[in-house]
Amino acid sequence: MAILNKTQLIQRGVYYTPSAQETVTAGSTHTFSFQGYRGLKYGLNRILISLAGGNLYDFLVSARILYSSGTVSLFPTNPKDSGISADALNDMFLGRSLRGAFIIDEQTSMEIDVQNTSASDQTVNVQIMGYADVQLESLQADYAGQGKTFPRPFFISYPNTSIAAGTTNKQLPITLPRQSLRLYRMFVGSDSPGNLSLKIRQNTIYIKPQVLASQLNDEFRYMDIILPIDLDSRIPFQLYVDNLDVVNAHDISFIGETYIV
Repeated sequence: MAILNKTQLIQRGVYYTPSAQETVTAGSTHTFSFQGYRGLKYGLNRILISLAGGNLYDFLVSARILYSSGTVSLFPTNPKDSGISADALNDMFLGRSLRGAFIIDEQTSMEIDVQNTSASDQTVNVQIMGYADVQLESLQADYAGQGKTFPRPFFISYPNTSIAAGTTNKQLPITLPRQSLRLYRMFVGSDSPGNLSLKIRQNTIYIKPQVLASQLNDEFRYMDIILPIDLDSRIPFQLYVDNLDVVNAHDISFIGETYIV
């Protein structure tokens, strides 16, 4: 496809941000399913989740694309794990969208599971945003014309887990894929981000020295990392978590925005 100018994109493209709303009962999981406009190809680069009430950290989210060649889990990396808390996802996407996009092929579905871990039923709205087919193809052609590769995002993640009261240096290892990855942003979901501190390390290098979980989210909510970091797929990516609350356990989940290089 030829590269389209702005006027041509407005004339030929479509603004398409599908959403779905459902009451998710306490303790249950609902699957939200999406396709591109009229079943055509779609470039996903944002997910936003809203509630009619309650707290985002009480909702665990998993996402996958059902390609004809097999299902690909976007997060968590292991589909058998529990999800990432919705507050981490919203922190990632409220201020920024992804570089590039995850491609949802023609007549292919994306499924987003939302698990309600709270004690009450809640109305949940899930919305995806990105590039409909004409805009996506024009953008890909623009990258190709410049001799560049269209950015291919990949999420690294650790599923929601409980950190016991007073715990220090709880190790949470994340196994990386075989592809080479470049890290740009990181987010933590938690019921009490001010009570959890963490260090992030690969091999002997501390990517992030000890910070509160809330600080990590504040750093990356609107901005990329100052210097992107290449990750070594042969070495686990490690989180070391402290629970500063000596009375109560608190939950944590982690998601990192990386790109295949």
